[in-house]
Amino acid sequence: MVDVFSTEEIRSTQLSFNPDEWIGKGNTWSTMLPWHVQLAFADIQSVPAWVLNFIPQPQVSVSDLQAITLPSSTSVSIMLLPSASSPTIFINPAIPDNLLDHPIFFGGKAALAAFDKVGLEQAWLSGCNSIGFAGHSDWYPLWV
Repeated sequence: MVDVFSTEEIRSTQLSFNPDEWIGKGNTWSTMLPWHVQLAFADIQSVPAWVLNFIPQPQVSVSDLQAITLPSSTSVSIMLLPSASSPTIFINPAIPDNLLDHPIFFGGKAALAAFDKVGLEQAWLSGCNSIGFAGHSDWYPLWV
């Protein structure tokens, strides 16, 4: 089950969450953690508004949607690598990377399963700042 938090709940988290008290301190993720910690994780997983501009909107016609050139499906490793390194991609809205050029979005069910296996919540609590695919040099922000 995925918890859905309102924008107001996430914003209130920014006022009370101190990463120095929680990140990399040996804590174990659970739904029993204080809400401000859980909301802080939800906050880092929020897709930035500037990225939403690259996703086709619901009002786009089928013919316009079919006109979008998509890359062929890419074979990606199903192993995700958590990293304490900062993300190297999708970090600057002024220089947007083409979302459709990245294998993370075309990994299909294998990529989704890998996200489940990596335990992203615990990785974040242990100090993870980005994730990557084995065999690829890009480090993605945790919102992907």
